[in-house]
Amino acid sequence: QIYTLQLKLDTNKDAEKKLKFELDALTQWKKNAEEELRNMRQRAQDKSDEVVSLNKTIENMNKEISQLKMQLDRVTKESDAKEKEISELTQWKKTAEMERLQLEKELKTK
Repeated sequence: QIYTLQLKLDTNKDAEKKLKFELDALTQWKKNAEEELRNMRQRAQDKSDEVVSLNKTIENMNKEISQLKMQLDRVTKESDAKEKEISELTQWKKTAEMERLQLEKELKTK
């Protein structure tokens, strides 16, 4: 009877060792899985932060492009106005030159 009890005790100890080993393995697996999950969450957060940063950069660049476009439009309008003014002055000069030549011609004929 003692032998049977000793055998059961030994069997229970073996089972307990086996269960402890499995429990340790599962505990380690859980720690690894939790660490991997934390790393994945951190990478996801980093990517999210990167996207937010890129969106802000794009927004700022769009504002800058808009400002540059307005500036270009203003400069183009000024340039067009100057070209028109130059064209008008050139035409006025031609007309004045023709009138001068006409007056000189008339003075010579008198």
